[in-house]
Amino acid sequence: ALGCQPERPEASIVMQEFRFTPETVTVPAGRPVVLHLRNTGHERHEFQSIVLRAGVELREGEPGGAPVASDTIAVMPGRIIRVLITAPAGATPFR
Repeated sequence: ALGCQPERPEASIVMQEFRFTPETVTVPAGRPVVLHLRNTGHERHEFQSIVLRAGVELREGEPGGAPVASDTIAVMPGRIIRVLITAPAGATPFR
């Protein structure tokens, strides 16, 4: 229908004992994407991307996560955190 906004793209990353699955996520460049960060491990896990730091925003009302630094978000065990990212063109490393 005319005037309808397309849904915001989403991607998911599972974090477990300092591993990411999948290791690579493909998202459209320059477009806001909701990234679901799910910690299935037993330890706090951090998502860090220096390149994305200006484009990562912790969603309001997300319990179990906290910004650690401008480029890092901590996710507590058993929690899923949604962040809004806008990735530049090209490969963007995360860890």
